Amino acid sequence: MLRLICHFIAVAMLLAFPTWAGAAEAKGLALVAGATGETGIEVVKALNAQGYPVRGLVRDAGKAKAAHGDIAEWVTGDVREPATLTPAFVGVSYVLSAIGSREREGPNNFENVDWRGNRNLIDAARAVQVKSFVLMTSGSAGPGDPNSPDVQRFGAGRIWKGQAEEYLRASGMPYAIVAPGGLRNYAGGTKGILLRPRSQYKVGVISRADVAAVMVACMTDKACQTKTVTVINTDTEKANAWPATLARLPIDTPETIRLAPTAKP
Repeated sequence: MLRLICHFIAVAMLLAFPTWAGAAEAKGLALVAGATGETGIEVVKALNAQGYPVRGLVRDAGKAKAAHGDIAEWVTGDVREPATLTPAFVGVSYVLSAIGSREREGPNNFENVDWRGNRNLIDAARAVQVKSFVLMTSGSAGPGDPNSPDVQRFGAGRIWKGQAEEYLRASGMPYAIVAPGGLRNYAGGTKGILLRPRSQYKVGVISRADVAAVMVACMTDKACQTKTVTVINTDTEKANAWPATLARLPIDTPETIRLAPTAKP
């Protein structure tokens, strides 16, 4: 019965948003999970700037529209509840996940959001055979070992982000993992962006808008596919030089995705 209800909701959505449906046919509809978060809203803006139709997956579509207007087609869903996601994925070509928790305990903790939430998104994306899935995690994300010394250095959230990464790599879908350093709210496009595999991760900070720019580029750029890319801002590179470095980055292997012992918080 629940699936039938979701089907009718999905059909109603397509009828309610004919303009979005037509635009999606032209360029490919991008679904942004966590679309009203501090980084997610930057992803929405970056997609808008490149002419992509955007669907924003949020917990309260009415609240999102009141706050941000029509920069996206807002749909209500909860990444912790797989059945609520089905309507949001109708007609979707690309998925970009910018979800992330700041809570150690409770229903919105790291495990339920960063791991289980992303797992549910990945399953839904695989079911509709999206063209690519872009996952935002963390430069320090890693293996799910609670005894790892990295947990003490970088925090327990890295475990659950690391599990989401592994699940996406094993999904069989085209993917890219964008793993930023410390997220900041200063303007994007003003500093260089240093892109490296995690094995060469250099701890630093980066503008949320610059993270969004890399995520949107990785959505369609084959040079970013099957790669985990750590990103921080740098003063040693030109602001627009980073896209050319994507092709030089290695594809994921057990060696390239492992955090180097010398990385420091």
